[in-house]
This record gives sequence, structure tokens and C-alpha cells, in this order.
Amino acid sequence: MILSNRIDMGKFLLFSLFISTSLVAETIDKIVAIAGDRVITQSKLDEATLLLSLPSSDSLRLKILNQLIEHNLLLIQAEKETLEVNSEEISDALKSAMLEIRSRFPSDEIYEKELEKMGLAEEDLRERYKKEIKENLLIQKLFQKKFGKELTVSDIEVLDFYNTNKDSIPREPEALRFKSVFVPYKISDNSRNRVKRKAKRILNRIKRGESFKTLALKYSDDPGTRSQGGDLGFLNQKELLQEFRDFVSELDAGETKIMQTQDAYHIIRCEEKQADIVHLRDIVIKISPSRTDSQATLRTLNLIKERFKNEESLEELDVKITSSGENFIPLSETPFSESLEFIEISEIYTFNTSQGFELIKPLEKREERMPTFPEIKEQLKQFIYQRKLNIFYQKLISKLKEEIFVKILPADK
Repeated sequence: MILSNRIDMGKFLLFSLFISTSLVAETIDKIVAIAGDRVITQSKLDEATLLLSLPSSDSLRLKILNQLIEHNLLLIQAEKETLEVNSEEISDALKSAMLEIRSRFPSDEIYEKELEKMGLAEEDLRERYKKEIKENLLIQKLFQKKFGKELTVSDIEVLDFYNTNKDSIPREPEALRFKSVFVPYKISDNSRNRVKRKAKRILNRIKRGESFKTLALKYSDDPGTRSQGGDLGFLNQKELLQEFRDFVSELDAGETKIMQTQDAYHIIRCEEKQADIVHLRDIVIKISPSRTDSQATLRTLNLIKERFKNEESLEELDVKITSSGENFIPLSETPFSESLEFIEISEIYTFNTSQGFELIKPLEKREERMPTFPEIKEQLKQFIYQRKLNIFYQKLISKLKEEIFVKILPADK
């Protein structure tokens, strides 16, 4: 797969802060609603809608518009009550926010490259985010002033909720605490070169005019796209994994090139390209171990299994310890399919993956159970706090809507 499996929150934050400089900037900035002396523009509504990455609909846009109205009503009330935030408070919150954004990127270099692609400096990001932070701090102070005491959640209140609502609290599934070690396949240069030569032969046939689709149907090792003739459809480059994004950015429409990854050679053809949207085809030739490679891997695997079982050092071997064994993991999230009953503590279990072997050594089993109060206390406290906050929030918003002029302007037909 060349698409990310999860949302990259750092990039999402960058996108959310600056979407109005691209797509939204093209929208005619007409007024769609009024709250007191503040206006909400079409571009602001479009910006907020785009951030959700959900199919747009009239009901969704109306819901978001009402949220923007409520946000402005709270700011108006904060101003009426002469609430202020000082520069030190903003600076501290901004520093935390910037660290959070930066931490979502694998490295500082990638973070800075992403800013560069958007034509931004970090100072630009700070200036834009400063306004968001100031507004949020003002609203927090308003909540604290209006109903700070009522929002207090005592330990006794949490314990009472725990005892009263035990039937509604989800039980924790059976879980396992374990150590695991990943042993990659030993793939020789000869094996990699064999696959590389095969990819080059296919590329040459494409360049001589043979059908990409026909060759993909015959040679691609990716069952998900092989039946489609390697067609990946139209993709947003921003949603591709970093290595594919960098490769595709250099491809012109109609161009076909070979890309090497850790476990495959990809013959990628760019059918069409428009801004960030690309239409790609891909023939995947997987790099698999030869018989000699497999024998070498198995010798290493047996050595590691013995050391792992006896708690001996693995530092000088080509392995990766993927779990320290400190936390319980739900059994459904482990490679085990059987129940805890059939899992033996301290035994070594071997699981074959597409890139190697995973060795798992169970350390402790835990049956399905009700979480204890100390374990869930903080979660329950936050739940009760949020529930109280929602009640007071709705009461305050209803009151402000009675006191402050609000008007939603009709949409253009």
C-alpha cells in the first residue's frame, strides 16, 4: 500500500491552519451569518467544513455554522466581562502547541520540509496559531468565571459514579503481557538484483509499447491492484506515504519509472497529473528470499529463539525488540487467534509475516474483567467533568442567544 494508514496529525494541523490560503481563498468572501458585531464569512465556513474531511451536506454545513456562531457569542461575552489573557499565558500555550505539532512529524527535517512545501516559515505558523490560542484561552476563562465551582469533580463523586454505573462501564477483554522480537528475512544482494532485473525487463517492455494493464495482470504481486491492471485511481499526493510522495512528485504525466522500497520494486506510471491530484498505475514485484536466504534466516531464527527463551542478550544480532512487556495488550490485537487457555507463559511462539518472523514470549495472562476504580478513575473524572461542562455550556449559549443578535443569512440559490 502506498497510502498512509492513519492520519498524520502534524500535517493535519498545518493544513487546518492554512487551508484558507489555498482552496478557500478562491471563495467569494461573502457574509453567511452575524453574531452581535461579528460576522462569519463563507471562507471561514468553508475552511471549517474542509477540516472535517467528511462529505459536505447542507445539514453538516449548518451544524458547523452554528458552532462558529456559538464560538463568537462566547468571545463577545468574554469581552463584555473584560476578561483578558496576558502575553505570558499565550506564549506558554503557544510553545506547547508548537511542540505538539512538531512532535507529530518523524523528524525536524521532515517538519521543516513540509513547511517549505507550503511556502511557510515557522514564524508564520506561530502568528496564525496565536490568534486561535488567545480565543481558546479567553473562552476557558469565561467558563471558569461562570461555573468554575460547579465544574469541580470530587473523588467521592467519581467513586459513586463507578459503583452506580458498573453495568454500563465496558469490561476489559482478555489480554496478554509479552515480549516480542522481530527477525527480518535475510535477503541477499543476489535476490534483490534478480528482482531488480525482472522489474527492468518489464519496464523496457512498457517503453516498447506493450500494455501496462496487460503486464500488471500477468506480473504484479499485489492482489489488490493486479485485477485492475495496476490502476490505483486518482490520489491526492498529500495522502501518500512520504517515500511515495517524494517519488511521485518527480514524475511527469505519461512517465513510467522504477521505485525501490524495502520489500519490493514498484513500476509506477503517472497517467495524469493536476496540482496535487495524480492518476497512477503500479506493478509490484516483491523482493522474496531465495532458498539459500530462507535457510540462513532459519539458522538465525533458531539461534535467536534459544537466546530469547533463556533471556540472553540479542544486542549484536539483527533483530528488533518490539515490545518491552510492560503493558497488557488485548488478545485480539496480538497475532494469537486462540484463547488465553491455550497460551503457555514463557513459551516462544513464532509467527510468519511478509517481512520476517515475529517471536512472542508471553509473560502474564489477564482474563476479561471489570477495570478497577484506580485504573479508570481519571477517565471517569474527565467524563463527568465533560458532561457537566456540556450542560452548563448549553445553558450559557441559550442565554447568550437571547441577549445577543444572531442572524443566519440565506444561501444563494
